Amino acid sequence: MQSPDNTVAIALVARSVFPCLMLALALWPRRLPRKRALLEFVALEALGLVTPSLLWLPLALAYGVAVTLDRAFYARLGWPVDADALRFARREPANAKLLLRQELGARDGLLLLAVLGACLLAATGPAFAAPAGLLVVLWAGYLGVNGLSLRRGSPRLPVPNLVLAWWKSRREPERVAGLAAAQREELPRLPAAGPFSSTRQNVLLIVCESLSRRVLESPAGRAATPRYQAFVRQEIASGRLVDFPQALANSSSSDIAYASLFTGLSPEQSWERFHRTPLLWDAAKARGYHTSFYSSQSLDWCGLEAFLIGPSLDRAVYREVLGEPAVNDMAMDDRVLNRYLTAELPRCAAPFFSVVNYNMLHAPFSPQGGDKPTSTPSALADYLDALRLFDTCLGELLDCLSASGQLDNTLIAFTADHGETPERYDRQQARRMPLRLDQLDLDNLSVPFWLRWPANALDDAQCRQLRANVEVTVSHIDLYPTLLQLFGVDLETRQRLGSGQSLLAPIAAGRTLLMHNTSAFRQWACEPFALSRQRWLLIYHDLTRHFELLDLRNPAHGDHWERLEPEERLAWLAELAGHPLAAEILARRQLLAPPPPVSAVAAQYDELARDSERSDLHELNNWGLFSRSDWQAFCQSCARFIGVQDGDRVFEAGCGSGAFLHALQAHWQIEIDGMDLSAELIRVAQSRLQGEFWVGDVQDLSHATPNHYDKVVSNAVFLYLPSRAACERAALEMVRLARPGGLIYIGLLNDPERLGSYHSEHRPSGNAFLRRSFWHDLGERHGLAVETVDQDALYSKADGYDAHARLRYSVRMRKPVAGIDG
Repeated sequence: MQSPDNTVAIALVARSVFPCLMLALALWPRRLPRKRALLEFVALEALGLVTPSLLWLPLALAYGVAVTLDRAFYARLGWPVDADALRFARREPANAKLLLRQELGARDGLLLLAVLGACLLAATGPAFAAPAGLLVVLWAGYLGVNGLSLRRGSPRLPVPNLVLAWWKSRREPERVAGLAAAQREELPRLPAAGPFSSTRQNVLLIVCESLSRRVLESPAGRAATPRYQAFVRQEIASGRLVDFPQALANSSSSDIAYASLFTGLSPEQSWERFHRTPLLWDAAKARGYHTSFYSSQSLDWCGLEAFLIGPSLDRAVYREVLGEPAVNDMAMDDRVLNRYLTAELPRCAAPFFSVVNYNMLHAPFSPQGGDKPTSTPSALADYLDALRLFDTCLGELLDCLSASGQLDNTLIAFTADHGETPERYDRQQARRMPLRLDQLDLDNLSVPFWLRWPANALDDAQCRQLRANVEVTVSHIDLYPTLLQLFGVDLETRQRLGSGQSLLAPIAAGRTLLMHNTSAFRQWACEPFALSRQRWLLIYHDLTRHFELLDLRNPAHGDHWERLEPEERLAWLAELAGHPLAAEILARRQLLAPPPPVSAVAAQYDELARDSERSDLHELNNWGLFSRSDWQAFCQSCARFIGVQDGDRVFEAGCGSGAFLHALQAHWQIEIDGMDLSAELIRVAQSRLQGEFWVGDVQDLSHATPNHYDKVVSNAVFLYLPSRAACERAALEMVRLARPGGLIYIGLLNDPERLGSYHSEHRPSGNAFLRRSFWHDLGERHGLAVETVDQDALYSKADGYDAHARLRYSVRMRKPVAGIDG
């Protein structure tokens, strides 16, 4: 214990020095909101006027520690440490490692501040035991928590929704990213393998942060970007630029958007797949391109540096490499980046593949640093100022390429990571995070997206197809397969790696696209998402837990959700049930029943197989709605549609007890094999039928001989698969087993377009609902001849089964004689 004189001396020195230190902390760094910090400083100083120095000292120390930790952690990861971050870190090991590496973890600041305050108060003597001392500890904790929550922005919402947002942000996991260094699949290194590399064509991908298509195309936006507008008009007139007006970003969260754009993967894909799939520049490097990445961003945020920067990049320029100060959010001045771009890119070894990433349009729209002029009337005006800088930088880049002769030899792909709604920002109100993270809407998803190619670089068919795809909804995930096709990567590899479709080929009109702000490596308290199909965009607003349905061709017509009939809404929800990430969110919000686990389905059928009263095989398969004669008639009807004939080798995926195969053998001389997830049903099949039967998963048929069977069939199995991706994997496994020219039959699929016919006493089995366009799209991509038929057109009966048949359909696909097109 120090002597009273020494303690008083320390307190007096601290009382004269700490105000200056705390004022500096309140004003640093410039990008953080000052108003809240200044109010805290004033409150602390006011308390100091009426509080003895011995009690004020630990309070000031605790506040200084809290603010310093808050600023340091925000600078590294983009958000303060809080209990939500730690909860998510416990759920995701990759995020826990990232959090621990920072060595700045704290439990919402409160525990740390309380311990520090208690220790410091104890060091000052008996004042710790006084009620006033405890009051100071509580006050320090209160200020500290407010400091750690300094940027918890409040969206412009009604008061009940503001309360909901505040409550959600303190109850649910959020705000830690799990991007990390990756061991990616290597593509074969074949120099000059594609039409661009072989003819010395360059590829330049420009990705602008937070560029709003609506603002860019508004009169004010056009006035702010004369050089951009002139270039686009000129290239459109030349017939060498195609703009996609219905283009959508994959997310309004930048780390998801960039990861998705550069890998071609939908946000719902797994953490492992994001970290195994080659990035665009990995593919370009394997095809002989000189590769470079230029960004004004800080890649120290959210693990982006470890995720993006690798040996495939010949040149990487970003804020950490240059050591430049941050002037807008965490990014450096874009004019500094442009100096390196204009000096290096024209001298780059051709052919080059380069990514340019500008940041000037990120909130708070201060692209040149420093204080905003007091004459600036609004955040929109700030955004338009940033647009002018964007126009200047883009003009300089185009000029340098033109002067070096590279522009006429370069394909340019232009887009934004996501959109923005600058009008929602209020510079006078502290914001913890960009508002777009909680409010996924059309402004945040709609992005400029165009391709401009050199003269004679594409053939006539490719040009026609690009222009035809202007009429459909496209996504960032479509850029990856498009560029890989230009690099000369084969079709099979493109389909295996990415989630999108090449813009140089027909885009299936009926496909669905999912947009998310959460993923395997990112969680937020609010979890909005959107689903697009054809011209429609369905948005789930998690703050208010309601749906919005927009017509992408006529968004001004407003929300169509309330105008839908109940069965139409049910059809959309059935579509969402096929996407695991969306289904999980809706299930947690109790808006959608979660699908039963596969183990539960297997257990149900195992129990049926143990039922000694069920002697017929079809009863063991839970076909109890059929009598024995009905069952035989049903099987013969399906067999005629399949085209079963003597001598066929038939494999059934999900054969159960083998009832369907047994019924076929009663009328045709065929060889049979099968698999099922129920061990008890497989035991029954093995004991009663001749053939090979095993327990397995329909998504992995590697146990069977490929290219061997004349007919590969499945009945009422796809109902229980958890997602569209699972259905596609299972279907392609069945295709793999069929011989060239063989037939694949998938029976009894729930039809979301016929949901209006459902009766309450006959609810559909399973949880998968696939539109018929899913199968036609699959056929187009894999060279399969596809035919769908209403189930009741195959077989109908007057009682229970017919109620289900009217709501289902079956699919017949024929494998090409030459195999799947690769």
